[in-house]
Amino acid sequence: MAVVLLGMAVPNAARIPAGQLGGPGPCTAAAPVIAGNPAASGQKVYVYQPTGSGQPRIGGTCGDSSRPVAFWTHAYGGNPGPATFIDNLVSNGFIVIASGYASLDSAAYAKRYATNDAGNALGTTLTNRADLTRVGFFGHSQGGGMSPGILLRGVARGWGANALWLAMFAPAGMEGVGTAPAIDLPAHTRVLVTTYSEDYVVDSRIGIEAWTAFDVPAASKEYLLVRSSDTLKAEHFTFGADNALGWYGTHRNTQALAECAILGSGCAADNTYMGSTPNGVAVKPALSSRNAPPTDVDAWPGLVSCTDASYPRRVYCVAGD
Repeated sequence: MAVVLLGMAVPNAARIPAGQLGGPGPCTAAAPVIAGNPAASGQKVYVYQPTGSGQPRIGGTCGDSSRPVAFWTHAYGGNPGPATFIDNLVSNGFIVIASGYASLDSAAYAKRYATNDAGNALGTTLTNRADLTRVGFFGHSQGGGMSPGILLRGVARGWGANALWLAMFAPAGMEGVGTAPAIDLPAHTRVLVTTYSEDYVVDSRIGIEAWTAFDVPAASKEYLLVRSSDTLKAEHFTFGADNALGWYGTHRNTQALAECAILGSGCAADNTYMGSTPNGVAVKPALSSRNAPPTDVDAWPGLVSCTDASYPRRVYCVAGD
């Protein structure tokens, strides 16, 4: 995965220019603070922090004594180490706390949640700059599916009183949120659920079911289907990719969601625009649903299906094409 230099313009037409929504921001990154997670031997907690005198879009300066926090939950087999999407958020003035967990221990979901939550809590003590009244939770694949449950644990700690956002990318199931039809989130939570039209790893209906179940105002949640085109394939690993779908579908839309939650601005923005290729060809826009579930559902035969017998919320899966 390509690494974006913080605060610098990127000479690639598929990328978003510095200073624009989704592009690199004015902040530089301090050396990450890394600690072991006492809840799980061998797991690490990373705290990434912005520095400098620049003024990011979400307000204040990069080096302020208090900055909003984004909690990252990695995918199955992943790790909390540096990544382009973390760099991008830090460059735009966010503290990012990323906690590792034993993702390969597929039978012990309760342990995964407890480990990740304990790591997040530890991370907040490794910096004196975390504004825990303004927080977001985001994740991809297994981490995307875990994010709502991790958010609820954070809310139970009193986090997110002034701003709260949740971004799920290609979520691979949800556990830790109960089996009732509705999933109760704080009313002020802003939610974005993103899936990909040719995701052969995770069934998009998992994301649709999540979006439908979140009990927040309809205007506060959006389901986005990122679609393939002749030049770009929208698949499971499009998340954070160094192409137009990655830049607009990941960086731009995550920042837009956070700005909506923190500033109350741009909440009705069009998140379907996916930019253009390096040679200037427009990329197929995504499909958005804000007020009603999408009716055109592609049930790709992914490794993780919404109707798996082991998935506790399978009864709420919509029918697929």
